[in-house]
Amino acid sequence: MWRTIAWFVVKLVVVSAALFGLWEWTLAESYVILFRHVAGAVCGILGIELASLADSIGLVIPRFYNVLPFLSLIIATWGLTIRRRLIAIVAGVCLLVLWHVGLALAVDSIVAAHGLDRTAYQKLSPWFLISDALPIVLWVAFAYPSVAALFDQRHKHDNQ
Repeated sequence: MWRTIAWFVVKLVVVSAALFGLWEWTLAESYVILFRHVAGAVCGILGIELASLADSIGLVIPRFYNVLPFLSLIIATWGLTIRRRLIAIVAGVCLLVLWHVGLALAVDSIVAAHGLDRTAYQKLSPWFLISDALPIVLWVAFAYPSVAALFDQRHKHDNQ
């Protein structure tokens, strides 16, 4: 079991480093463009001016990095077919973009009500913690059989 997990961690670190380099080089800009398109559409539906979210979006942009651990986990996980991996990547990134838009709206609402005082940060912290954990939840949801197999190996050896 430990060898399998160690190999997975090595793959995860290599993939994460490569994705971080790509993120800094070009993916971050592309993600911001995608975010603004989706945010513009959502704001249009809700009757909110996208420009009014500028400060809130600035507070949410650092959370965009949670796309990297999600992609890294999906790419490093073995046992996924190419089709399933692509579906996970597309669906997961779509869900993360929608989450980021919702997070920007929540941040905007909380900041409008409390400014940037201690109360606002106390109300924002749970949202940011959920955001930080979301890549792992999505990974488990999209790659469940492979994730279960990764951690189930110890039980197979114990039963032999």
